[in-house]
Amino acid sequence: MEKFLINAVRWLKGQQKGKVGVSPQVKALGNLLTKHEVAWTSTTLPTRDLSVYCCASLHNMNVRKVEDFVAEGGGILIGSRGSSTCSTGAGFGFIPWEGGSRHLMWWSRI
Repeated sequence: MEKFLINAVRWLKGQQKGKVGVSPQVKALGNLLTKHEVAWTSTTLPTRDLSVYCCASLHNMNVRKVEDFVAEGGGILIGSRGSSTCSTGAGFGFIPWEGGSRHLMWWSRI
C-alpha cells in the first residue's frame, strides 16, 4: 500500500510546485511522505499554495473550498481504511471533476 500511496500522490502532484496538504484525519500519511522526501503540511482545508490535498472524506468539510481548489488545478486524494463504504474490499476510483485536474479515491479493508 505504501508504494501505491506515494505513486498516487506523485501522479496527482504532477509538475506542480506546491506542497502536499494532509488533513489531520490522515496524519500518518505525512510520515510516509516525509520518508519519501515529499514536502507536505498539515491543514484542515486545501489552500492555493498546495498542489495536492489528502483527506479521509469530505464529510463535515467546506466542500465549496475543495471544489475551488480542484477548479484551480489542485489534485485531491480521498482515502481511508476500514470504511463502511468499502464492504466489497479494496479499490480505487476517479472523481468526475472537470478542468484537467487529477483526483483519486482509494479504500481498503483492514
